[in-house]
Amino acid sequence: MYRPKLYLILSHMLYAATSVSLMILCAVNEYRLATDYHWIYNVLNVPNAIMVAYAIMTIIPAIAVLTGIYYEFRCQLAALCCSTMLVLVFELLIGICGFAQKSSYVSSVVKALSSAENSYFGDNSAHVFVDSVQSNFGCCGVHNYTEWYRYLSRTNLPDSCCIRYTSGCGGTAFNTGNFYETTCAAAISQWATISEVVMGLFFWFIIFLKITCAYWFHLYSENS
Repeated sequence: MYRPKLYLILSHMLYAATSVSLMILCAVNEYRLATDYHWIYNVLNVPNAIMVAYAIMTIIPAIAVLTGIYYEFRCQLAALCCSTMLVLVFELLIGICGFAQKSSYVSSVVKALSSAENSYFGDNSAHVFVDSVQSNFGCCGVHNYTEWYRYLSRTNLPDSCCIRYTSGCGGTAFNTGNFYETTCAAAISQWATISEVVMGLFFWFIIFLKITCAYWFHLYSENS
């Protein structure tokens, strides 16, 4: 009796911890969208909000089940374990919509980056956004680093294009080869693909946890 109960508790604690981690990640993303990536806030705010809602939908049943185990509320446990199926359906919808809309989101981000690049020297928020993308994604220029020739001399690049960053490094980056040759459009597309794979693995991990929780609940019910 005690082993199924222990494993049921541990599996739901892991389930809750995973949900909390996702909520923290979403909170960090929300902060970065509101600061460094303000130019694409309207593009990615909705997907981030959906992930927050998903995290809340997963953590509440997990905490409720742990409470039910503590107080031996078996009817409550059964209802909550069944409710995880609704979360599973929501999870599948997120996965399908995310896969279908990935190209649209990537295109919107690239378009916003192009617009910010055009305003790089006249808008501080655009300046911060472009520098953040280029330094964090290891890229230079939306479609080609030569785009910066329109705004700078043919030997100058923004400091955020430098592989080895130092203040003013953009002035010698081209001559020394100290700049990212990867385009930001390609880097963002690659990041989106990697994120898609990571989220897919994460969702399968959550599904595995759901199955594990259901299994230990079944044994717990039989032995109690």
